[in-house]
Amino acid sequence: MLVLTFQLGWRKKLQTTVTAGEAEPASEVTARGRGGKPARSAKGSFSVEKSGGHELDVFTGTLGYSLKRAQVRSYEMFFAVIGENAISPGRMAALSLIGMEPGVTQSAVAEKLAISRPAMGKVIDALETRGLIERRAVEGNRRSYSLNLTAQGRQELNLLAQQIQTYEDRLAANLTGAERAQLIQLLEKVGMD
Repeated sequence: MLVLTFQLGWRKKLQTTVTAGEAEPASEVTARGRGGKPARSAKGSFSVEKSGGHELDVFTGTLGYSLKRAQVRSYEMFFAVIGENAISPGRMAALSLIGMEPGVTQSAVAEKLAISRPAMGKVIDALETRGLIERRAVEGNRRSYSLNLTAQGRQELNLLAQQIQTYEDRLAANLTGAERAQLIQLLEKVGMD
């Protein structure tokens, strides 16, 4: 038996049961959380409850689920190599970009990394708080700052570059060089707008 639950809103669910390939009519139920209170959930979400076998598998062979599993494994390996207290991959990308383009503006970094300006502001604040970058006023523009690595930031980035090579080697251990290159190419294609 398989129970599919589609969240229609934060209070209403559409629920159907599938047994041996036959679906029962869907019924609307109220979503309940702890203590019987209505549960909140994102609109349009669904959950799958399986019992007694795998009558309907909505995940195996799907691109989205495979990407998610790879992402989870990637992050596990990342923090195993870099360390639990390391900066996040997103902050590392910003730090790397600032290192490659000294004097780059915060808005340019946000655009290149496809991050919203408010989110980039938080990333830059965190890097500055850790002493890895510094902001310098841009002449003629009181609202814009150039970003530069500090000596500590350069040292951190050099260490991270060595650790990233170890991480990349472990991440691609089950791939040939050609497979790795093809996977990167395909993921870039999936990630395009």
